[in-house]
Amino acid sequence: MELHQLRYFAKVAELGHFTRAAEACGVSQPSLSQAIVKLEEEAGKPLFERLGRGVRLTEAGEKLRGWGGACG
Repeated sequence: MELHQLRYFAKVAELGHFTRAAEACGVSQPSLSQAIVKLEEEAGKPLFERLGRGVRLTEAGEKLRGWGGACG
């Protein structure tokens, strides 16, 4: 688990959207998505429920939410 992954996680949780979170963090959307996938693999559970154009936290994501910082 890396600090940037937690920052990206927190921003996606805040905004409910991968593309907007990537823009806010100053990274490409594919890079942010890849970091989130790696974080989910390390957690052993999905952290977000993908909902078409948006996302919401799963139960595991809710538990992790208090641990990460935001990008800005």
